Amino acid sequence: RTAGWEIHAREARLDIEGYGSAKHSVLYFEGVPILYSPYLLFPLNQERRSGLLTGRYGYSSRDGARVFQPVFIALDDSSDLLLTPFTETRTRTGIMADGRARFSRQHTLRAGGIYSNESARDGDLRGLNVGDVFDPSIDDNRYGLFYQHSLRSASRALVPFSATADVKYVSDNLLLREVDAPLIGRSSNRFVTSRVLGTAS
Repeated sequence: RTAGWEIHAREARLDIEGYGSAKHSVLYFEGVPILYSPYLLFPLNQERRSGLLTGRYGYSSRDGARVFQPVFIALDDSSDLLLTPFTETRTRTGIMADGRARFSRQHTLRAGGIYSNESARDGDLRGLNVGDVFDPSIDDNRYGLFYQHSLRSASRALVPFSATADVKYVSDNLLLREVDAPLIGRSSNRFVTSRVLGTAS
């Protein structure tokens, strides 16, 4: 049981390092049944696998139908890529990317970004707060990028050193106010800040 979620099944078969199956399953949240499925198939292996993750779906009067469907891609034992195609039918269509790699305990890399085509909105600001923005225009093609890199020497290195980079970029200063991209910045940020630091002793 995790965070109040439970699955009850009339019959289940489990194949360790393979797949599990369940018949006549009911998904409960905090003891309340919310979903029935006549058949479920789920992985049980210990290794990471590529596949679809739980998506986000909804509707709003401003943006229309909303679909965010993440896809996890396991590149190898120490690196992966998360791609999230999305659409808000009255506003935007695009994709988010988040790639991670761990080369060693001292060397990690994370990079990605977001691309959003917003031609469907035809430049409409829709009541967005732009009082503190010099150029409050909305481009049809918007994007944001982030790059995080950390490298440090082993503890017994002859010359200990460390280097970190946290680089961010947005195509316009209204992007973060409308698109949730915490690895690039918060919605309250008027601008993004990049940092590069190196030390040696």
